Amino acid sequence: MPSRNMRPSAFAGLANEELEHIKAASLSLRRRRINDARAKGKIGRNEPCPCGSGKKYKRCHGQ
Repeated sequence: MPSRNMRPSAFAGLANEELEHIKAASLSLRRRRINDARAKGKIGRNEPCPCGSGKKYKRCHGQ
């Protein structure tokens, strides 16, 4: 099992500043997707999480 500190090969050549920018953009996109889904109506516990993780909502952001 790879450790959490290892970078995927797609990000191997990027500087730390670039990685931080990518992480911030990803977090912002996840939050926006969740807020948009909540605005449309209630998200069912067993539906896929709108953040794009592939997990059920109850196991991801539904806590």
